Amino acid sequence: MQTKRILILIAVVIAISAIPAYCAKPVPDIVATVNGEKITKKELENILFDWSGPLALEELIDHRLIGQEARKQGIVVTPEEVKKKMEESKKFLPPGMSLEEALQRSGMTPGHWFARLKAQAQAEGIVRKTIKITDEDLAGQVKVSRILIKVPYKQDEEEKKKAEQEAQEKIAKISQEIKDGLAFEEAAKKYSEDLMTKEKGGDMGYVPKNTMGKEFEEAIAKLKPGDISDPFKTAIGYQIVKYFGSGKEAQGNERKELIDRLTTMQLQQKMNDWFLTLRNKAKIVNYLAPQPPKQQEQPKVEESKPAESPKPAAQPTEEAPKEEPKNGAPPPGVSDAEAATPPPPPTPPAP
Repeated sequence: MQTKRILILIAVVIAISAIPAYCAKPVPDIVATVNGEKITKKELENILFDWSGPLALEELIDHRLIGQEARKQGIVVTPEEVKKKMEESKKFLPPGMSLEEALQRSGMTPGHWFARLKAQAQAEGIVRKTIKITDEDLAGQVKVSRILIKVPYKQDEEEKKKAEQEAQEKIAKISQEIKDGLAFEEAAKKYSEDLMTKEKGGDMGYVPKNTMGKEFEEAIAKLKPGDISDPFKTAIGYQIVKYFGSGKEAQGNERKELIDRLTTMQLQQKMNDWFLTLRNKAKIVNYLAPQPPKQQEQPKVEESKPAESPKPAAQPTEEAPKEEPKNGAPPPGVSDAEAATPPPPPTPPAP
């Protein structure tokens, strides 16, 4: 629950331009009328407090905790940085959706979203300071490109053999063209059936070791930087791989980008544990929704059972009738129909 509440953000987008106008707008004493009947600001405040107060307070506690820790760690997040994050989130909008619609669907006000993004940025800044990408981490990444020829699935055995043979012949032809001087990148653009990498000349970027399958790993293990493998078969088809080296050898911007990517990966893994630790060690008193006191375990008392009277050995013993489970039976004086009617649900909190 805490994770959902603070660290894992739903894909919602808020318009930057809406923030100043929304936050500065004064709230009138009469907020609405229904057939001439007034709804006052005070009524709205009471309802909001009753429906949303406990949830809002819990998140506010979380934000305050993170803010306190950020000050201790010297992490400063400016309004401009938060607005930049909000601007960047526009790219997650589905086609045709306006920012206003995204705000309504999120169930959040601009101020709420701003506060949540700020808390997230503070938390990320704190956790980033604890992450150090080592040479071992970099060595666990390998840069490769590939050419893939798929073997289409066939049920008929004859058709299956034919598809296998055609793929085999095609990858062998590509391999020979590369040996005869065709650039690997050009061969990938021309022949590869991997739609994710085809237009990039087969470039897969850096991938973690031991994640691409046994045959793939065995193929690159035999290569030196710059080498191109012979064709080999995998579960998805026949491949040729070009090996560029491990992340440990990366230089310049490439090394920086790889470190940033690995840092982000570790950040996502560590964020939840960091926040739970922070909250568990904090002294929090919630007067709106206090935690119930822990109940002490009662010592177990063995009930004395009456001695059973002996039965003649010649007579078979009868099983006592099974008692109906108490949870399934209605209480005395309540009909089955009444027992089957669930109690009315509590009033749901506002989104």
